[in-house]
Amino acid sequence: DVPLAKLAERFQQVLLVDVLHPSSAQRLIRPYANVQLLEHDLTECAEAVLTLPNTAPVAAIEALGQRQPARFLDDASIDFVASVNLLSQLSLVPSEWLLRRFPQHPAGHINRFAIELMRRHLEYLRRFDANTCLIADAEQITLDRNGIILEHTDYATLFFPDITPLSQWWWDIAPTGEVGPGITSRHRVLVL
Repeated sequence: DVPLAKLAERFQQVLLVDVLHPSSAQRLIRPYANVQLLEHDLTECAEAVLTLPNTAPVAAIEALGQRQPARFLDDASIDFVASVNLLSQLSLVPSEWLLRRFPQHPAGHINRFAIELMRRHLEYLRRFDANTCLIADAEQITLDRNGIILEHTDYATLFFPDITPLSQWWWDIAPTGEVGPGITSRHRVLVL
């Protein structure tokens, strides 16, 4: 979902980093000799989450959200960083895994871990000595068939209270019926 041809033309090297690249990504980059795929957990906490002992206290889980990612920060050749993701997706898989693995811990503690993981990603971007661009979901709304809000999550107020986005739009991430009968899921996406 990135303008690959334009990026390949503009930059000497383009590195696409994600925790997992589908096989279709390899086909997409094939025409561009200066584009590479790199699989890396940018939260730098997935391995620690997976190796937590069953007896781990809540504090150990919350501490994982405090980890500071560092990979690429010391690479002086990086002059532009774009984070193009659903911010909420960074913590989704580890949070769901933690909820299943540690049912004895209140969900609120896992939610705090998730929020801190997202906050650390934003701080990570600010630590680059390069121009950065963030394209991320800032709000999620789930509606029933009558347009009544069933669920609302507002990351914009939490993470970007005083920032005016360069652009924004609503994305129907799950059109009516995709996640359930008569249910629609929309995300407001910001460019910062």
